[in-house]
Amino acid sequence: MSTSVVMQWCDYAHHRAAPEVTSFCNLMRTHDGGSHVKGFMRGTRDVLRRTFEVADQDELDELTRGLCAVVSVNLIDPAYGAPTKDLLKNPEAHTLVRRAVIDGLSEALAAQPALFEALTKRLADNADESPD
Repeated sequence: MSTSVVMQWCDYAHHRAAPEVTSFCNLMRTHDGGSHVKGFMRGTRDVLRRTFEVADQDELDELTRGLCAVVSVNLIDPAYGAPTKDLLKNPEAHTLVRRAVIDGLSEALAAQPALFEALTKRLADNADESPD
């Protein structure tokens, strides 16, 4: 199995919504996502929780707002949830994508201080806007 993940945060006003993830399996679009997308989101949230010591779901949601990603896996024997092949069901895709995201995002946050600072600022700004 091979895995490719490309991710970027967008701070434009119209991109401050829930994460947008486009996904593929064996170069075919999986419109409904599946195990590889769940692995991507789980890995992303694991890294953000650990790096920014976030326990609150609202803070975690704030960190993932504006996230745009493309997740692509190549599997020898893909299992789909429907004949249309819109939903991937392979559990190993979840595990491998999650591991790839944990490793890659952890390295990116360590190597790119600007990304780390932007996400830290986003948390601080959100805390300032929250009513106490």
